[in-house]
Amino acid sequence: MNNPEKKKIFISKINVKLILIISLILFVSLYIIYHFFLIFSDNLKTETAVKFTAGNEITSSGVVVREEVIIDKDISNLNFINYFVKDGEKISKDSVIASSYESVEDINKEHIIKNINIEIETIKSSEVNDTGSNLIDGLLKQFEHMQMEVQKNINNYDIFNIYNLRLDMLKTLNKKDIIVGKNSQFNDRIIQLNTYKEEILSNMNKQSTPITSDTSGFFKSKIDGYEEIFTKESIKDLNDSNLLKYLKDEQNIPEQKKIGKIILNSKWNYVCLVDKSYIDKLSINKSVNVQFSSLGNKYISMNIDEIDDSYDDSIRLILSSDIISENILSLRKESAKISFGDKKGIKIPRIALRVDQGESFVYTYNGNIVSPKKIKIIYEEEGFILSDLVGDKSFVQVYDDIVVRGNIN
Repeated sequence: MNNPEKKKIFISKINVKLILIISLILFVSLYIIYHFFLIFSDNLKTETAVKFTAGNEITSSGVVVREEVIIDKDISNLNFINYFVKDGEKISKDSVIASSYESVEDINKEHIIKNINIEIETIKSSEVNDTGSNLIDGLLKQFEHMQMEVQKNINNYDIFNIYNLRLDMLKTLNKKDIIVGKNSQFNDRIIQLNTYKEEILSNMNKQSTPITSDTSGFFKSKIDGYEEIFTKESIKDLNDSNLLKYLKDEQNIPEQKKIGKIILNSKWNYVCLVDKSYIDKLSINKSVNVQFSSLGNKYISMNIDEIDDSYDDSIRLILSSDIISENILSLRKESAKISFGDKKGIKIPRIALRVDQGESFVYTYNGNIVSPKKIKIIYEEEGFILSDLVGDKSFVQVYDDIVVRGNIN
């Protein structure tokens, strides 16, 4: 050891070992500190990957065109009107739509008379020919079934059907009472009801005046002033400039002087403008789902009947549908999303997306470990992307925790 050269070599070896040990300790320490930081840092945020369905949608604005006629019955001089037909209900020619009255009290009295007539008819229809015990058992089972239906309708807030069930239950109980001998007839009750009805009629100011429809179709009580502007014949004149004009014009709803209108058939059109860049998504006879802004989240199935791309900045579409409801009959000047089918995949926040050498990926956080996982983009929107459902574990999986904020590098 007294040899200076050997001593230098020995010291050099000790220094190398010491440097390696210190480097290893430093590396392990930094690794622990790094992951400790990842776990407890407020800067690191994750979101769980979930399955999601997104529509391939485009935006539009346009007008709804129906084949409709205003009912030629002036109501401006009538005091009170009671409608018997709901909006969207189909009626036949000469159907009674409503009646006019001198006062609100007369409307209430006629409603009572209507209920009296229904009860009289219910009692008269309660006659039975067979009085056997088997019939009693059958009636009791019917009654129990009706009770369950009433409860179901209460849960569904279906008040109108509950009223009809009440009449059926009354008829069933009447039949049971006749069979067991509790009541052999209901003549006294019928006489009592008729007497009550005559008393009400005598106190009415004036008999109501019925208002009928002169054609058949779907009824709508409100008119919007566009019935004679947006017609089947006018569709050819609804070019881009005319559509934009109508959409910008403030809608002045006229004073309600008519009883309502009749939509002659179930087919209606949505004539709209979409951006020229959507041309590749469009094709004649293609089925689409349309979400009108005034109808909330409800989608309506429609068909693309015509595509006119002769304009500079926009495309005119004519869509059609035969779905009718009270709310659909209220559509006129609209904005809408047109969906061309759904995409299903894993929803990933766009801020989590990373790209390296053309390959898209995200960081996932699992068991205190942050690691990259590949994604296969199938759909994009402003705030998120959809990755395809891939079985390969190197790709993002459902319920992975995706890092959306924090310095990973």
